[in-house]
Amino acid sequence: MGHLLTYAISAALPLLAMYIVYKWLLASENQYRYNRVVLLSMMLCAFILPAVNVLVQQFASNNATVQLMSPLPQPSIADDYAAQPTTWPRIALIVYLAGIAAVVIHMAIVWLRIARITASGTKIRDGRYIIVLTDDDKVAPFSWHRYIVMSLSDYKQAGVMITAH
Repeated sequence: MGHLLTYAISAALPLLAMYIVYKWLLASENQYRYNRVVLLSMMLCAFILPAVNVLVQQFASNNATVQLMSPLPQPSIADDYAAQPTTWPRIALIVYLAGIAAVVIHMAIVWLRIARITASGTKIRDGRYIIVLTDDDKVAPFSWHRYIVMSLSDYKQAGVMITAH
């Protein structure tokens, strides 16, 4: 349990540093595909770097292990105290896992809404893309994969400009 919290912190710190550099240098650029690739690469690096560090440390410790002949340590009161689990790491882990669950549930709800909008709308094939027209004027135009979703009134007023954008 302590290893998971350590891993989460060691992944979050490089991610924070990389994100600050991204916001400083690339966030205002209009190269959206490149920005997405950079952001996904940052997340992948932040996920992999702590694991690589742990593997390197384990490999180094396995090669440098020296066994000394010594008597077995005698148990003491301090060992009994150290063996008792503390509650704050468990609370931190529960909060962390609850946050992950909340994000996953939110993403699932958003994807289901988008899938419902794209399935229920009128579809018009336009080259490589499919324009989805909805009757709901509250839906702001957006694109998702190969779909360009907009309301029927937006399509009539500025459909060419929205699809060109």
